[in-house]
Amino acid sequence: MSNVLFLDSDDKNQAIRAIIDHCSAFSSLPDKEAFITSVFKREMDGSTYLRHGVIASHGQIEGLGSARAALGILTPGFDDPSGDRVRFVLVFASDPKRYDLYVALLSTLLKMLRSSSVCPALAEHQLDNPVLKDLLAILDSECQSKKVARKAAFEVLHSETFPSSEKVEQQITVLPSYSKADNIFAFYPMKSEIDVTGVIDHAMHDGKNVWLPVCFENHRMEFALVSGSSWRCMLKKSSNGTMCPVDAPFADLSSIGRTLIIIPGLAFDDGFHRLGRGGGFYDAFLQRIVGSERFFRLGICLERQKSIAFPIEPHDQCIDDLLVFK
Repeated sequence: MSNVLFLDSDDKNQAIRAIIDHCSAFSSLPDKEAFITSVFKREMDGSTYLRHGVIASHGQIEGLGSARAALGILTPGFDDPSGDRVRFVLVFASDPKRYDLYVALLSTLLKMLRSSSVCPALAEHQLDNPVLKDLLAILDSECQSKKVARKAAFEVLHSETFPSSEKVEQQITVLPSYSKADNIFAFYPMKSEIDVTGVIDHAMHDGKNVWLPVCFENHRMEFALVSGSSWRCMLKKSSNGTMCPVDAPFADLSSIGRTLIIIPGLAFDDGFHRLGRGGGFYDAFLQRIVGSERFFRLGICLERQKSIAFPIEPHDQCIDDLLVFK
């Protein structure tokens, strides 16, 4: 069983029932009949019409602890109340106590379905098309708590081959956001993070100021200046396991010039949301510079880190762009 189902149907309710019956997302629900009842009870009040030929049907089931989804592609489809032709039916299952997980999964899938390349590939049944890789990975996963998502992310990272420091340097230092910056806020990579030390050396050679994070209590993080060819010797391991400068001046955020912030993460989505390690340091720091055009927030990750679904919470801060290494 998969979580994509092709249907020769023009009946919405029949399509929803077929998706529930035949997709693996719903095969192991603790009470499938209760879920079906929940779905069609909500359908009596109307589906969520999302335009672009997409509707979402949603049922809740106690104790599920995650959000799951499956997709039906209909031929010929049916008309929604506005007259638009519906070809794509998403069906979701979620725990009523974790509505945030449903919203996160819905947002991620909807962004993908609105892509100009994804829908044509689906309509042509091209499931082996590379443009569908991320969509299929999301459908085959469960959007669970951040704790579970972090565990899944670490499993991915421990099995991945990371790009060389030279490759990372080459791809970041040609970006306009790097060229325009007078300052680089970077990080010293932990074992499961992309190596940006080549970028640090390159930036120093280019005459840019380079700063690395120092973490304190209450989620406070400051960036300290590093310099010289022996900058690595200036670092010491902090209580949270990161390598950071000691006895170095901190950046004055109120007066610093144009700055590129290179931000690691465990997972990212197409909405430029980030899943961190749980300390809240980057979210708290990014909140301090919200609205400032002097800072450009660049996330970096491996391709598989985009296939991990995670909930989005009100305090989560977005980045400006994401560089994905394949």
